[in-house]
Amino acid sequence: MKPLVIFTTFFDANWIIGQNKFVADTSLGITLVKLSKYKVFSIACRHPSLSKLHNIKHMELLSFLAPEYKWVHDYHIDNDWERYTKRYISQLRRVKKQVVEFLDNLQDDVVYFLCCWEDTTKQPHCHRQLVFDACIGSATVADKACYIYRDGAQAPGKRSSVHLSESIWGAIDQEIANMKAVAQVQYMVPGDNIYKEGLPVHDQDGRIIGEIASTQFEKVRNRTLVTIQLDQSKEAKKIAEQLKEPKHVSISTKGLWF
Repeated sequence: MKPLVIFTTFFDANWIIGQNKFVADTSLGITLVKLSKYKVFSIACRHPSLSKLHNIKHMELLSFLAPEYKWVHDYHIDNDWERYTKRYISQLRRVKKQVVEFLDNLQDDVVYFLCCWEDTTKQPHCHRQLVFDACIGSATVADKACYIYRDGAQAPGKRSSVHLSESIWGAIDQEIANMKAVAQVQYMVPGDNIYKEGLPVHDQDGRIIGEIASTQFEKVRNRTLVTIQLDQSKEAKKIAEQLKEPKHVSISTKGLWF
């Protein structure tokens, strides 16, 4: 699978990492991602002390994506997002070579967190939105990774609970079967339900681990809690068939070279 680049806040990334898993809408479709390999980067002028981010052991600064402090200061005073946007896009044009080089060096099956401060459920704008939009809209880098925007709300925030069918627990990967809930990092457009009944759910290797049996939405202020019922009965049946004693087939060795 392509590298995953998640745009969120420091504290939300810290919470997601603590969950070890999350659900995302990737090039494979709806995917259950295990955080076996990940890297955390700051794209802000400064970042919180790691003593406040207990799940993040190491963080690197992408200084070429950090806005100038004066721009942030001005925006917090006058709320002129249009001026801030023009300033930041000019910066992105200047550092395009560095952005492309960074994305060229991403590794498959690694999750990259690009973090800053603003929870966009409260503050409507953040420069990580501009980076995200630039990446998905660029002919040069759009295909280099799967880019995921998250509003950055610390837990509970926008998330998905994935409930597995109790009757077949143990028939599927134990680590998945014992999962209670995972963070949902796919940016959800209001009214856009990507979790439709019958859609398959994949693992990172592209294998189908189940299909969505039902979806429930619960509005909590300006956030959405999504609960998914994941039906794994078909996959359990396939696994049971694979575990049956294999048939013995006689193979002719004539003409084979060893």
